[in-house]
Amino acid sequence: IYTDSKLSNLYFIDLENSAVVVVDKEGVYKKTLNAAEFANATDLFVNEAEDTLYVAAGSKILKATL
Repeated sequence: IYTDSKLSNLYFIDLENSAVVVVDKEGVYKKTLNAAEFANATDLFVNEAEDTLYVAAGSKILKATL
């Protein structure tokens, strides 16, 4: 799970479904980002100001647009 006081949302890795799920801080579902590589995700970082998500998966850093 990733968030901080400056972010609007919570982001969490769903390894079983190869996804990153986005919910707001009230728990309301926003969206799901899917990629086969997310099945190997170990960490993530979000830059909402730049609409960007970074996911560590194995030896790779993946970048996705929110």
